[in-house]
Amino acid sequence: MTITLIALSDTHGGHTSALMNPDVELYAETKDGDYYEYTPESTKAQVYEWGLFNTNLSQAKDFAGDNEIILIHNGEPIWGVKHPDQLVSTRNADQVFIAVANLETAIEKLQPTAVRFTIGSAAHEISEGSATIHVTRELSYKFPDVDIKPLYHGLATIGGVEVDYAHHGPFPSSRIWLEGNNLRYYLRDAMMRSIMNGKKPPDLFLRAHFHTFSEETLSIHVGDDDITSQIVLTPSYMLMTDFARRVTRSASTVTNGLVVFDVDDGSITRWKRYTKTVDIRTKENLGKRDGKKLTTLKKLLKRD
Repeated sequence: MTITLIALSDTHGGHTSALMNPDVELYAETKDGDYYEYTPESTKAQVYEWGLFNTNLSQAKDFAGDNEIILIHNGEPIWGVKHPDQLVSTRNADQVFIAVANLETAIEKLQPTAVRFTIGSAAHEISEGSATIHVTRELSYKFPDVDIKPLYHGLATIGGVEVDYAHHGPFPSSRIWLEGNNLRYYLRDAMMRSIMNGKKPPDLFLRAHFHTFSEETLSIHVGDDDITSQIVLTPSYMLMTDFARRVTRSASTVTNGLVVFDVDDGSITRWKRYTKTVDIRTKENLGKRDGKKLTTLKKLLKRD
């Protein structure tokens, strides 16, 4: 029987450039000291991410058809507090509420039998996996019939396919002509370590963290057999932040989405990525063209 594995990551609830369910309810205080529920207004980035997220969920569900679905959220459901800029609010609990609302929608639409959450970087976890643990507990209460657990590093057998999944992995590449090298080195090393320990390497390695998609497949000849493994980096559901602009050295595009795999009888029978790439540069024409006057700073700042 075919099982569909759906992998996504880095939804980063709580940041104004990341995924946020527009119906999430947060808490605020009145002038009389009472708490009331309110729904924060979505930014345009969040409107875009939420639309793409729901489109991707529908695409993944259509891909799966009547198959059983396993969902892996490979790290960082919230943004965290280490980089406290551009937050929806300064209350840590709000990030958890947003993350729960985001993933609640995914579970409702996909109807998986099991969901696994890997714990990501401390900067995005509010220390020692606290955010992921809290999110998974809340989701377990909401979906008691779904097998939901948090962990750091998983090794799951799904339809006879062994899947090694964790949040941290290889950096994709710093140069386009080197694209894939780091993934291949990382994958070859992991495969050879398994082989040298007398074990068959996992069929699929899932990694995340770098907010981009990348994939490599590698075969190693052992005895009379070729052993093949695949590694996939899942992208995020977040646009660019000030911090990301620095660490990516001003990348001009952002890719978001998820990846799906059909597995059956020990093999990945097909897989597909549902991603979208956007150019985040500010586009404009400057200077006099066809007799049009140049827009000046003085004109931009003019007040009525």
